[in-house]
Amino acid sequence: MTEQTYRKVVVQETARDPHSALKIVEVAMGEPGPGELLVRNYYAGVNYTDLALMMGLTDAGQHLPFDFGAEAIGEVVAIGSGITNFQRGDIVLTGLPGNGYREYSRISQGFAMKVPAMKPEYVGLFISGSAAKIASESLAEIGSGQTVLVTVGCGSVGHYLVQLARLAGNHVISTCHNETEATLLQELGVDRIIDRSQEDVTKVLQEEYENGLQVVFEAFGGSILDAALKQAAPLAKIVLLETLHEHFRSASAVHQVNFYEMVIRKSVKILGFTMSDYAQNFILEAGKMIDLYERGEIRSIIDDRLFSGLESVPDALAHLMSGEGYGKTLVQLVDEA
Repeated sequence: MTEQTYRKVVVQETARDPHSALKIVEVAMGEPGPGELLVRNYYAGVNYTDLALMMGLTDAGQHLPFDFGAEAIGEVVAIGSGITNFQRGDIVLTGLPGNGYREYSRISQGFAMKVPAMKPEYVGLFISGSAAKIASESLAEIGSGQTVLVTVGCGSVGHYLVQLARLAGNHVISTCHNETEATLLQELGVDRIIDRSQEDVTKVLQEEYENGLQVVFEAFGGSILDAALKQAAPLAKIVLLETLHEHFRSASAVHQVNFYEMVIRKSVKILGFTMSDYAQNFILEAGKMIDLYERGEIRSIIDDRLFSGLESVPDALAHLMSGEGYGKTLVQLVDEA
């Protein structure tokens, strides 16, 4: 009897070009062990963390070749012994380093979350949505009546951040770089949209927000971060999000600010945030985000360029790298029809 196999994407070499860095391999299916689920994946999420790992910009202790991707939504097709909370046919979100870009996942039940339907929108809510919830509440400790700047308001995490800030009763500012993004931000209820192709961020913040910014979610660095620091209110919190931007990754990055005046004297908190450090909270926070989504209080936006099949993973990553996407970028692994 021939052993069942499936395909997955691995990083065969660290490189900036996804087409040379990635490879599809065929591996044995295997049976789920005690406490494990075997899940057929339908959609996988695309993340900046994937790009950083692929390029070798972050060291997670992996050795080439290594498994790739993180979150996916799929159907449970087999269960191991000791499983009581899941059954065959359940739709689940799964999240784990190396989990996403594969046709099947054999995964511990602790990294799976049951959801009511095979909705692509849930994929965004799982890790990106959870990240926004954690960054807003645990790091920024966002309140109401504050002025909040989100510099990546159309991104996979950013579009949830602007909605959570608005939902809490804050005045929300967001930057963008084209008319399409501006329209999306308007639909999300952003109070002040700064199109960087038309306006100077520093000038707008200085002229229109003389009382300062209480909370900032930032992912650009350089002059954008400088503008936020200069306009930060006393006791402001600035959360630096995961990014590939060279201003954050270059040791020679120069910031044109007086850190004593802009940070120390104003007791500004600068907080770094990477999703992997909060992975244990994803299922709990994703449940809260899905509740908000099901009640119609937030939207979960999927990039309208949907990539199909494992062969399209390099193109999906290149799309994310280009900065032209918005919302959550997905790869469809199974044709639901």
